[in-house]
Amino acid sequence: MMNANNAGALFVCVLIAVIPVSYAQAATYSFTNISAGNTYYGRSQTGAMDINSAGQVVGFYSTNVGAGSFVYNDGNLSPINVPSANETYAYGINDSGQVVGFYRNTPQSSHGFVYSGGSYNNFDLPGTAATYAYGINNSSQIVGQYGNQGFLFSNDSVSIIDVPGNLFTLASGINNAGQVVGYYQDATYAGHSFLYSGGTYTSIDVPGASSTWVQGITNTGQYYGWYQDSAYAVRSFLYSGGTYTSIEVPSAGQTYIYGVNDIGQVVGSYSSGLNNFGYIATPTTVPLSTAFWLFGSGLAGLFGLIRKRSY
Repeated sequence: MMNANNAGALFVCVLIAVIPVSYAQAATYSFTNISAGNTYYGRSQTGAMDINSAGQVVGFYSTNVGAGSFVYNDGNLSPINVPSANETYAYGINDSGQVVGFYRNTPQSSHGFVYSGGSYNNFDLPGTAATYAYGINNSSQIVGQYGNQGFLFSNDSVSIIDVPGNLFTLASGINNAGQVVGYYQDATYAGHSFLYSGGTYTSIDVPGASSTWVQGITNTGQYYGWYQDSAYAVRSFLYSGGTYTSIEVPSAGQTYIYGVNDIGQVVGSYSSGLNNFGYIATPTTVPLSTAFWLFGSGLAGLFGLIRKRSY
């Protein structure tokens, strides 16, 4: 499957993004709660991690003894649990229903997996005890992390994703054009995000943020995630066409965005007291920039694009 000889570092230039920025209020959304139940010492600890174009959602939840995963579809939760694993974390799903993530048999080892057609396949990079698969596109290209580096798996070959001159890189998302986003720490341990496209790394920092985490990128090039402001409060965002839009679950303590599909549905998790719930946010109004893109796409026929993190 994977050929270790094909693995190689990508030596490319780094650009600092200088983008005209404005902030917009969120579009109107209807919110659907996702919870696997009060499985963690009487509390809910559920996160919705990704959503495909059919509205299928993958995520995971904590239990008293480990963690389990699920596919959520039309109000129904179906389990995804790697046989014999103590913990299974599903992170990404493509339009074919392929699911990627990682699992643990012991706290010291983590193994990637691909779930497809009812079968689980191991996905471990050679020469490492820990592989984390975080994202998959419709071409079955997979991104993730091993050691202190990110990776891109494509056509049975592995390429290293490593922002030059920094301490740590993680690749968290990939769209159908092969654009990769993720997170890195610089030499001062400050957290930043990046876009890798066409052989170039571009840094991404929300203006005024103390740290920025980009979780994924849509097929239209919108990227999304969350950041900490100067007071270290967590804020979610969707970036499109020079504008950062905030999406917050009403009355939530903190809101995280983990996935966005081609029709603008958003998934993630939010806190409420000692509980964490997953959610689906479905747009009931379309932002102007999105409306123009949808109109143009219809005319052109182009409608299409931690290490374990605790939420």
